[in-house]
Amino acid sequence: EPGAAPLEPPRRMALRAATFAEMCGYFRACEKLHAAMQYAKKAVSLEQHVARSALPTPMAMNYASLLIAAGRHDEALGRLGAAVAALEREEHRAPSALVVALYNA
Repeated sequence: EPGAAPLEPPRRMALRAATFAEMCGYFRACEKLHAAMQYAKKAVSLEQHVARSALPTPMAMNYASLLIAAGRHDEALGRLGAAVAALEREEHRAPSALVVALYNA
C-alpha cells in the first residue's frame, strides 16, 4: 500500500521465509525436486536467522525429507539426528515437532 510503513527487517525476513516454504511446497507438488530443495534450503536458512533458536523448524525437517527423496541419505540423516537431539533436550517445548522428527528419521 502506498504510504504504508516499511516492514521491520525481521518481519520481512520471516515473510520471505514463509514465501520460500510455500514455493518449496509448490515445486514438490509439481515433482520438481531440485527446485523444491533450493527453496527449502533458503527457507531454513532464513528461519534459523530470524528465530535464533537451537530448535529445528518443521521446514528444516521437510528439507531433510527432500534430501532423502533426492538420495542424499547421509546429509539427511545428519540433519534429522541433530533435530532429534535438539528436540529431546527441549521436549517439553515442542513435543509435536519431536514426533515429526522421529517419524522422518
